[in-house]
Amino acid sequence: MNILIVDDHSLIREGIATMIRNVLPNARIEQADSCEGALVAARHQVFDLVFLDLMLPDQPGMVALKRLREGYPALPVVIVSGQEDKATVMKALDLGAKSFVPKSADSTKVRLAIETVLDGRIYLRFRNPQPAARPPPTSFAVARSAGIESKVDGRQWVAKRRSAQY
Repeated sequence: MNILIVDDHSLIREGIATMIRNVLPNARIEQADSCEGALVAARHQVFDLVFLDLMLPDQPGMVALKRLREGYPALPVVIVSGQEDKATVMKALDLGAKSFVPKSADSTKVRLAIETVLDGRIYLRFRNPQPAARPPPTSFAVARSAGIESKVDGRQWVAKRRSAQY
């Protein structure tokens, strides 16, 4: 298993690498600190998964995601970002990301993202800013506008796209 971590902060890259090694101890992990570095790495090696920060100094916003998806459409991309608003999450999914994990997530969420994406599904974690009066029921719902079939369980959404991409 070859995994690429793309973030301009070494501390974040090393933290993600540690979390990945806890889930996949035999994974080969490469790191890049820019979009250009990620594209160079992808030209020289086949990766099974990419963890990508959205705020890279050489390609801001969603540009790095677009470039990776254009050059390597079959490569699953997990977005790791400090921006976790719904518009950013949905835009990343529309551009082909397979997961969105906020930088505030713990190792359990990173593990769930890895397992879910490697299983061919989409993993999302939304922050619930206010505690619910009672826990939300587990149910199946269809988010038609996003084309996502979701199992809702508290603050985690594990989703599978209902599109020709799968």
